[in-house]
Amino acid sequence: MPHPCHEDAYVQELFDRMGPTYGLMNLVSSFGFSEIWRRQCVRNAAVRPGARVCDMMSGSGECWSYVLRCGGSLVSVDFSRAMIERQRTRNQEQALGVDVRCENALGAR
Repeated sequence: MPHPCHEDAYVQELFDRMGPTYGLMNLVSSFGFSEIWRRQCVRNAAVRPGARVCDMMSGSGECWSYVLRCGGSLVSVDFSRAMIERQRTRNQEQALGVDVRCENALGAR
């Protein structure tokens, strides 16, 4: 029998609980390297002006600024309601124009 951590509902609930502190904990637990890794990831993806980028399992949208600086447009997908709420608030407050979608990036399993 598979461990519950492999079930969509378990992961979704976990990220819903972590939502309020996710960004800070990620930054602290990675000793700040998470920001460097995100910047490098987007740079290595060579996002060009006008490109449409889909950020799958996007969390609270930590890669957004790097993608948007490249001149790409962005579709953000996550299935944690807490993360999506954070994304929508940020998207609206900063008028970023990100297409935020509450969907399972792995599809129905």
